Amino acid sequence: MRSNLAQNNVLDRVHLVAAAAGSSQRRSYLTDARTSSAVTDQASDFEISVVDIFQQPDLAGRIDILKIDIEGGEYELLCDPRFNKLDVRTLVLEWHNTPEYPDGKTWCLQKLQEFGYQTHAGNEDLPLAGLIWAFR
Repeated sequence: MRSNLAQNNVLDRVHLVAAAAGSSQRRSYLTDARTSSAVTDQASDFEISVVDIFQQPDLAGRIDILKIDIEGGEYELLCDPRFNKLDVRTLVLEWHNTPEYPDGKTWCLQKLQEFGYQTHAGNEDLPLAGLIWAFR
């Protein structure tokens, strides 16, 4: 990522955090399942850092576009009451069906609508995942 940003001369405009996004700071694990990898608390292939995104200073102001594509971790963020306090204009969310959220699409659509977003379902990679566009 750092190399890509440097090649595009935008490294001075981007704050890169080499960690997974979560609602608390901790150590966790990333599974090695190719396109189905996920962050888990179960000891697994790669130990990683998770940061509390709500403590990141870059998220304190207006956010024009926020993309959430964190392989099932979206529920941790959306369940945190601080999420609705973010000043996000456009949200692109990849939802995932998980054992805890077997109908991720419906759950995420309803949650975002509760937060005051106008939502539009996007592409789907059924039966596992899909996109939601949300606007405020």
